[in-house]
Amino acid sequence: MRLDELAVYERGLEERAEWVEHRLHRGALELDERAAALERTARKLESEATRLTELGAELSQREAELGELAAAFNERGARLSAAEAEVLQREERLAGREARVVRLVRRIAERRARVSAAVRAAPPAVAPAPEPRATSHLLLLASAAGYALHEREGPVPERGSEVAPLGEDGRSYRVAGAGPSPLPGDRRRCAYLEPL
Repeated sequence: MRLDELAVYERGLEERAEWVEHRLHRGALELDERAAALERTARKLESEATRLTELGAELSQREAELGELAAAFNERGARLSAAEAEVLQREERLAGREARVVRLVRRIAERRARVSAAVRAAPPAVAPAPEPRATSHLLLLASAAGYALHEREGPVPERGSEVAPLGEDGRSYRVAGAGPSPLPGDRRRCAYLEPL
C-alpha cells in the first residue's frame, strides 16, 4: 500500500474514532440523564410508597373507628329494640287496664242505674224523730272510799271544765272525760271527774 493510501486510511480511522468517541460521549450523557430520571422516579415512588403506608395506617385507624362506631350502633340498636319491646309490653298492660277500667265504669253505671231505680221505686223515708235534748246528766266520782254517782241538771259539761263542789268537803273537780251512763237503760251522759 502506498503512503497516500495509508494517509487516507489513517484519516478514515481517526474520523471513525472521533465519531465513536462522540457517540460514546453522547451515550454517556444519555445514560446519566436516564440515571437521574430513574433516581427521581425512584424518589417519587419512595415518597408515594411512604404516603401509601401513611394512608394505609390512616385507613386502618378509620376502619377501627368505624368498627367501634358499628359496635356502638349495634348496641344502641339492641337497647332500642329492648326499649321498643318494653313499650309494647307496657302498651299491652295499659290496654288491659283500660279495658278493666271501662268494665268497672260500666258496672258502676249499672249499679247507679239500679240504685236510682230502687230509690225511685222505694216509698219516701220517714225522718227519725230527733232525740230529746238531755235535761240532766250524771257525774261519776272515784275516791279512796269507792265510786260516787251524782245527778245534775243540764247537759254534760265539756272535758277539762271545772265542776262545783259536790259534797261537804268543798272540793272542786275537773271533767276527765264523758261517756254513757253506767245505769242500765239510762240514756243520759255521764262525766268522769277527777279532783283538782
